[in-house]
Amino acid sequence: MKISPGLNRRATCHLAHLCLLALGWSSTLHSQTVAWWRFDDDGVPAGTAAKAMTNAYQDSSQQGNALRRNEGAHPPESSTNVPDWKMEKRNTLSLHFPAKMQSQEIFSEPNLALNSLELPEVTLEGAFQCEGSEYFRGILCKDGQPNPSFPFPLLQVVFTRADPDPVNIGDHLVVQWTDGKGTGRMLKTIAPLVVGRWYAFAVVMTQTTASLYVKHEAKKDYQLEQVVPIEGGALLNATGRWAVGRGFFDGKTDNPYYGWLDEIRISKEALPKEKFLFHQP
Repeated sequence: MKISPGLNRRATCHLAHLCLLALGWSSTLHSQTVAWWRFDDDGVPAGTAAKAMTNAYQDSSQQGNALRRNEGAHPPESSTNVPDWKMEKRNTLSLHFPAKMQSQEIFSEPNLALNSLELPEVTLEGAFQCEGSEYFRGILCKDGQPNPSFPFPLLQVVFTRADPDPVNIGDHLVVQWTDGKGTGRMLKTIAPLVVGRWYAFAVVMTQTTASLYVKHEAKKDYQLEQVVPIEGGALLNATGRWAVGRGFFDGKTDNPYYGWLDEIRISKEALPKEKFLFHQP
């Protein structure tokens, strides 16, 4: 059977249109990722550390937001210990922070546009396996204390200690930040988490709500832990350095991480669960 040239032209045009739509959709998704530190393609073999004060930790979003590590003993090292979960990209290395009480964060340079990027909506993601919870362990942080009555920074994601202090909330994953109106906010997991086990988190902020999701098991999807209202957008529009592997408290850097971190991603939109890094259909 012969196909008319008209049909061929129409089919070709339709296919070209679909390709353009797919390219546009892919480009849009890519442009929404403003930083993605995977620790896989940094040229740092397992068991070794990157050279201090160099842009060693590459940004897979191709937005140019590489991170560098500070100087000092016991630097973070590349590790083959990764979560055994499916994701679109091959995941072979994580970053291990071996110093129990010594800050060895990796951080953004002062001139990076990421530091002053306005985020009326945002999704923060990552995976972590903490080795000890007797202290606040900072996973992801944006520096600055815009609210004097709120000792926490513009943003920090931390795994908290467990101690007899009655105001402490236990072995939880906690998010503390300042929303667009300048109000201090907090999210936390429903129940305590376990030291020595991989978890993944997704913090999703629209202009009016913030939600915390945690993936507890390889074969299960992310679980919604808590939702809180916010005002004026996700994060206060203020310049602050980003750091991985420590937190911030009362106007200064604090809360060094102890354990493994992997796949830290920042997206400038409120992602649905289906687009999370380790989504399990």
